[in-house]
Amino acid sequence: MDAKWPVSFPKPIVTGTRIYYGASFLAALAVSFPHAVLTPILLAKGLNLSQIALVQVFYSLAVFLFEIPSGIAADSLGRKRIYVISKLLLAVFGVLVFCVSSPALLCLAWFIYGVSNAFESGTIGNEAILAVRKFCRGSGMEPGKTLHYLVRLDARCETIGLIVGGLVGSAVYPFVGDALYLWVAVAALFVVLFVQAAFRLHAEDFEQEKTETLAARTNMAGMFRATISEAIACLKDASIRRIILVIAVTQIFFQVHFQFWQAYFLAEGVSSRYFGIVYVAFQLISVLVTFLGASAVGRLRSSRTLKVVFGVVAAASLMVMFTGAEASLAAYLLFVFGFWIVVFYSDAHFRSMASEESLSTLTSVSSAVSRICSMLTLGVIGVVLRFLPVTRVIPLFFLVACLMLVGLYAFTGKRNRAAR
Repeated sequence: MDAKWPVSFPKPIVTGTRIYYGASFLAALAVSFPHAVLTPILLAKGLNLSQIALVQVFYSLAVFLFEIPSGIAADSLGRKRIYVISKLLLAVFGVLVFCVSSPALLCLAWFIYGVSNAFESGTIGNEAILAVRKFCRGSGMEPGKTLHYLVRLDARCETIGLIVGGLVGSAVYPFVGDALYLWVAVAALFVVLFVQAAFRLHAEDFEQEKTETLAARTNMAGMFRATISEAIACLKDASIRRIILVIAVTQIFFQVHFQFWQAYFLAEGVSSRYFGIVYVAFQLISVLVTFLGASAVGRLRSSRTLKVVFGVVAAASLMVMFTGAEASLAAYLLFVFGFWIVVFYSDAHFRSMASEESLSTLTSVSSAVSRICSMLTLGVIGVVLRFLPVTRVIPLFFLVACLMLVGLYAFTGKRNRAAR
C-alpha cells in the first residue's frame, strides 16, 4: 500500500508541502509552453542542430557553476527566497529568448535559464522532504514509504503541469510563434505571486523557519565550510557515490532525448503539429513509472531485475537504429519507459539515503556531477552531428548510456561482493 498523509502530521508540514506541490505544478506549466516545439522554434531562429547543442551546453554550464552555491544559499538565506529569485530569472530568460535570434545571445539566455534552474534545486522541495522526514523520525515512524509517496506525488504534479503546458504550447505555436517565451515569463511571475501569497497567508506556520534562517545567515561562511565537509564525508559512502554516478550517466539519456527528440521525429517524417501528442506520450510514460510502489522500486535493486531492465532498453536502442520508421518510433517509446524506471529509482533511493543535514548540498553535488556529464555529452553530440544524421546519433548515444549503466552496476556489484 502506498503511504498516505497521516492525519497526525502537523499543519505546517501539510501546508508547506501543499504550497510546494502547487508551485511545482505552476512552475512546470510555465517552462513547458515551448517544450513540445523547442527545436522548431530554434531552427526558425536560424540555428542548426550543432548550435542547438552549444546553446544547451551553456545551460548546463550555468547549472554546474551555480548548483553548489545555490544549495548553500538556500540553507543560509532561506529556501523560499532563493526559489523566488529562480522564478524571476526564468521570467528574464523568457523575455530575452523572445527578443533575440543570434546564437551568442541565445547562449546567454540559456545560461540565465541554467542559473534559474540551479537556484530552484534544493529549495522548497527539499524543505518539504526534510520536514516530513524529521517529524517521522521524531515520532518513531518509518519515513521511507511516506517519502516514496511524496516523490511520486511531486513527479505527478510536475508531469501534469508539463502535459498541460506542452499541449497548450504546441496548439498555439502556429499562431504565436516564439511569443510562447513571453508566456513563460508571465507564468513565472505568476508562480512568484502564488508562492509569496501562499506563504504570507500561512505566515504563522513558518515562524520557526524564519528564526532558523536568520540564525544561519549570520554564519554563512562557517556553513559553507561545514556543508562542503559534510558532503565530502557523505561521498565516502560507496552507495551514495554509486547513485550519484547513475544519476550522472542518465544525463546522456536526458540530453539526447530532451534536446533532440523533435529533430529525430522530424527526420523520421513526423509533422511538428503532432509534437504535442508525442510530448504528452513521453510525459504519460514518466507518470506510469511513478505508480511503481515502494516495494517495486526496492526490487529494482536486485541485479537480476536491473539486467532485465537494461536488456530491454539496450534492445530498444538497437531497434531504433536498425528498424523502419514505425517500429523505431515504438522502440523509442520503449527505451524511454525503461530509462525512466532507472531515473525514478535513482532519485527515490538518493533522497532516502541522504541525511537531513546534507540533503540540499548533496542534491547540488549530484546535479553538478550530472552537469559535467551533460556538457560532455552535448559537446560530443555537437561534433558527431556534423558527420552522422540525427536518426543514427540518438540511438547510438542511447546504447552508450545503457552500456555505461550496465558496466557501472557490474563493477560496483563486483566490488561489493569482494568487500564481503
